[in-house]
Amino acid sequence: WAHLTLGAVDSAEQYAARARALAERAGAPLVAARATSNQGAIAWRRGDPATAEALFLQALAVQRAHGDDRETAGSLNNLGFLYSTDLADYA
Repeated sequence: WAHLTLGAVDSAEQYAARARALAERAGAPLVAARATSNQGAIAWRRGDPATAEALFLQALAVQRAHGDDRETAGSLNNLGFLYSTDLADYA
């Protein structure tokens, strides 16, 4: 996340992808979902809202399935901003 904040989008994507793969191999679905959410934020920053939406929805499904209310709220917040800005889907 720090790399994205600093504008190092390429390295942020590499670290997010590695984190997701490691979490998946370790059997840590909520950690993988967080990394997936980060990948969504990176896609959004790159100007790819469709990919961002897909990644946020993937993360949301895992978070809901595991009852992680805090991260679920974060994903819903990300989706709300995405829909109300880049996707102009106000409903």
